[in-house]
Amino acid sequence: MDKSWVNTDTDCSFSAPDFHIPGRRLGLEDGAYCRKQTLRGGRQSGVEIIEISNGLLSLRVCPTRGMGIVDGALGAHFLGMGSAVQIRLASGARDDSVNIPSISGSNAFS
Repeated sequence: MDKSWVNTDTDCSFSAPDFHIPGRRLGLEDGAYCRKQTLRGGRQSGVEIIEISNGLLSLRVCPTRGMGIVDGALGAHFLGMGSAVQIRLASGARDDSVNIPSISGSNAFS
């Protein structure tokens, strides 16, 4: 059972809106899914995140930033690395406007 969805097509200047595809539509378990979120506000505005899960292992990739793996989770265990670099404003305050939602919760994109 082959299924495919177009996320981005540069020839047609097309980018899919945010979506959520449950595992049952993919012929997988109910815990599996694929979803896309476009981040809003600040430096992250317009950055796309696609999360893929088989119900146990979840990975988030960033197609608008070289298809890099953002992070993941294996059950309740975080897979990834936190940045040692923090953005500081001219005032010396930390800039919290760059914020990719955590994957650790079951509703990471809610």
